[in-house]
Amino acid sequence: MFLVSFLLVPALSLAALTEAPGGGIDGNASTPSPSSVGSCSGIDSFAKFTGCIQGFILQPLIYLIFAVAIVYFLYGVLTYVRKGGDEDDRRAGKEMMIYGIIAIAVMVSVYGLINLVTGTFKLEEGQPTPPVFGN
Repeated sequence: MFLVSFLLVPALSLAALTEAPGGGIDGNASTPSPSSVGSCSGIDSFAKFTGCIQGFILQPLIYLIFAVAIVYFLYGVLTYVRKGGDEDDRRAGKEMMIYGIIAIAVMVSVYGLINLVTGTFKLEEGQPTPPVFGN
């Protein structure tokens, strides 16, 4: 039940996004919104192509890797608790928990780094804007 609720939370949060009057999220016509990503049949721009790739391949892959890391960690906890009498099994469970925590930390770091880079260079809006010097 925990795994099912964990997998449904991202879908529910993406369902809360609505399309603005300009065409994309926040009214930017060049950025495909998550609700329009489902219609990738008429790809006419690079921004729509990258939105389709992100919506259909990258986001589900990231969620899948998160889920695998959490399930691996929980399996390590279960192994550690269930095999309490055998020292080798307890050590294997402890190693699984450590590797699961490391995998979760790496995924959170990579996800944060991706959001930092896309936010800094405004990559979610299609083309990056060059810096303006002067007035």
